[in-house]
Amino acid sequence: MTPTRMILRNDLDQWLRRFYQADDFEDYCHNGLQVEGRREIRRVVLGVSLNGQLLEAAVSHKADAIIVHHGFFGRDLFRLTGVRQRWVATLLKHGISLFGIHLPMDAHPLLGHNALMTEWMGGSSPEPLGPGFLSENVEGASLDQLLDRLSEHFLGLDAEYIAAAGHDERGFRLEQRHGFQVLANGPDVPLRLAVVSGGSADLYESAVSLGADAFFCGEIKEPTPALSRETRTHFINLGHYRSETPGIQALRDKLIATLQLDAQFVDVPNPV
Repeated sequence: MTPTRMILRNDLDQWLRRFYQADDFEDYCHNGLQVEGRREIRRVVLGVSLNGQLLEAAVSHKADAIIVHHGFFGRDLFRLTGVRQRWVATLLKHGISLFGIHLPMDAHPLLGHNALMTEWMGGSSPEPLGPGFLSENVEGASLDQLLDRLSEHFLGLDAEYIAAAGHDERGFRLEQRHGFQVLANGPDVPLRLAVVSGGSADLYESAVSLGADAFFCGEIKEPTPALSRETRTHFINLGHYRSETPGIQALRDKLIATLQLDAQFVDVPNPV
């Protein structure tokens, strides 16, 4: 077993910002250190989103730092009231630093959510699509095979992720396949795959215009079924939370292997 090492808080901040090239992104939040805790960091808890359950796990684990994909949003000063005040009070009471990495984690070419999901499906020659990627299905995998490959990597997360039952409304069929919401209106073997994690349904039409016939993301909007039907393309809602677990778990592994930190991913299942 590799012995646990220590890293200084500001050095971890610089390491994260360099690794994710945070300065290259115009984001809704500050990427990097968001709440300053103790100077020395040995134990890190990672999660998709900052919330009370994640904080409880961090306190229980005696964590020195928390790293999340969804931290505090807003680049400037914000009001500390209600639940956010309680979160910050807990962080300060226990000397826990909070780091948030948002769009840079979506877009990282190796350990980002979208790069990993593209790799899992066998997508080749990826090119950027917002914070995601457009790739070629060179292996000729069917839609069901692609979904099966994704579901294998999400084992261990909440199996009852999307509870909506399949239904048919005026010709729009929303199906449940492998735990995902699917509008299956495209070809049996989609040729071009678009993967954009999280709340990215607004990029669906752009992806189709670039030749995508299967779009994987983390939300569904009211216009989506009509667009899927009329463009004869597949739309797959993986779930916002689920689609943004790959990168944070990959970061956990990277912190252990590269920095020798005690790092644990905490799954707080979210049905959205």
